[in-house]
Amino acid sequence: MVDQYSSAFAEADKLEQMGRHNDAEQIRVKATLDLLSMVTGGVGIAKTAVTTLPKVAELGKIVAKGEGTGGTGHGIASGVTDAEAGLPLGWSGAYSKEIAGAQSQGFYDAMNPGSLPERHAVNFAGGRYEEVILTQSTEFVRVYGGKANLIGRDGTYVSMDTQVGGLQSAIDYAVNPAWGNDGSMVSRVVVPAGTKIYIGPAANQGGAWVGGKTQVYIAPGSSIEALP
Repeated sequence: MVDQYSSAFAEADKLEQMGRHNDAEQIRVKATLDLLSMVTGGVGIAKTAVTTLPKVAELGKIVAKGEGTGGTGHGIASGVTDAEAGLPLGWSGAYSKEIAGAQSQGFYDAMNPGSLPERHAVNFAGGRYEEVILTQSTEFVRVYGGKANLIGRDGTYVSMDTQVGGLQSAIDYAVNPAWGNDGSMVSRVVVPAGTKIYIGPAANQGGAWVGGKTQVYIAPGSSIEALP
């Protein structure tokens, strides 16, 4: 069984290298759903089984609970700790380490969901994100414009990295301009200590909107101020 799914994932890797991201995702989804349907004992046993597949941690795209793809609904097997990093399987490092004084509250994915509402969790590849509390004011970068304001209507997505806006940011963070954000504005913003944020890789939204870069989601009601 393992060899069968290893071959499927290897094929998906080749397609992804060719730029055929959607085809690669479909192969991974089908292989994973087949695996979950064949393993008795439900998701708990399935989580143990998929950890034997090579590169699952790196891919981070195992579908959770066999419930379909739900937009980007890929996830990785959770609950298995990496002996060296002390992190759930698939986590090469904590995003919180990149932010001074940030306190990690937990690591989550589609098979081990956290407090983030599903409509936002699916915007992270594999539903994978780290929940973090800021202990000091922290700067981020917000890309917006068109119908998108500095403060989002249902929370705000920002970046920890310098942004150029426009098409490049749209590709890196999987922001389809059809949604109304044309990326014409780039602003530095500051978020105060005590704010809870969610950090993880942006999910592929299909087509050119590949994603993969690290994004930060800030829930509605949080203080966000633009810097001059």
